[in-house]
Amino acid sequence: MWERISQWWDLLPDGGSGIFLLLIELVVALTAMGWAYNRGYRNTERGPILRLPLLTVAFGLALLVKHLHEPWWAAAVIAVGVVVAGFLGRNDNGRGLGLPVMLVAALLGFGMLISAAALTLVAMIAYLLSPVKKR
Repeated sequence: MWERISQWWDLLPDGGSGIFLLLIELVVALTAMGWAYNRGYRNTERGPILRLPLLTVAFGLALLVKHLHEPWWAAAVIAVGVVVAGFLGRNDNGRGLGLPVMLVAALLGFGMLISAAALTLVAMIAYLLSPVKKR
């Protein structure tokens, strides 16, 4: 049984550990921003802290950017990801985290961990300080 698992594990780039770490980084960033975003709402108005459709699209964007080597293709993929995040935000009654999450996913896909952490921190501060009605 373990031989079969190791055969499939070798098909993943970086042995799968890089992909798993990228997913954990995205979950942490999205959870932190979701928590800061929900702080001003009442319990009945709050959305989920971890939005799975947004996490799925952001993870796909990060994986795609990670494996692209042409800068023009990476820029086009990031633009499409931001547009998809805008459509996901519309379904959330205007309460979306799409743009910062897509940008953090792109930065993580490029391997810029400190820049992604800084953008996450800035987004959290902006969500904590902004009034609820303007979000």
